[in-house]
Amino acid sequence: MEPRALRACSTRTGRARAHRAKWAALLAAAVLIVAGCGSSAPAKKDFASSYATTIGSYRSEFTSLQDKARLAIGSDLDTELGVFAHMGDVTHTTLRALRALTPPTSIRPTYQRLLVTMTQQESSLQQIQSSARTNDQTALSAALTTYASDLQNVAALQQQVQDATAPTTTHS
Repeated sequence: MEPRALRACSTRTGRARAHRAKWAALLAAAVLIVAGCGSSAPAKKDFASSYATTIGSYRSEFTSLQDKARLAIGSDLDTELGVFAHMGDVTHTTLRALRALTPPTSIRPTYQRLLVTMTQQESSLQQIQSSARTNDQTALSAALTTYASDLQNVAALQQQVQDATAPTTTHS
């Protein structure tokens, strides 16, 4: 092989490794962020219990993605994209369930921010998949960064809503 061909091959291999490393780091962070926000406190009637059930399912699904992510890293592009597609499906299903709920007036602004941020998270997942398919590394890097930020915001907002709907205890 000519030196130029070897350099090109080496550069592609290096980029592929860097690409896989980004995916691995993001998947690990995503699972840890979502899984770490659990709580199983009894909730107020209707909204609170439905919300807790929906978010509990969401967190459980993302936790199960940790094993899938570990197996997918280093696999072919379709396998890696499959993990992100699953994340998108889980996010979409959760959003649909959350939109069907009517939060108490006192937490409605926070709840609406949660829905908006989860919608942004869903869009980021779609952008990740699109950028990866077209091998647009700049767009992929931007989408991964946006997704990580959205995921952190979603986790914080989920917890705020859950805390606001948790029963209060009084001590005499």
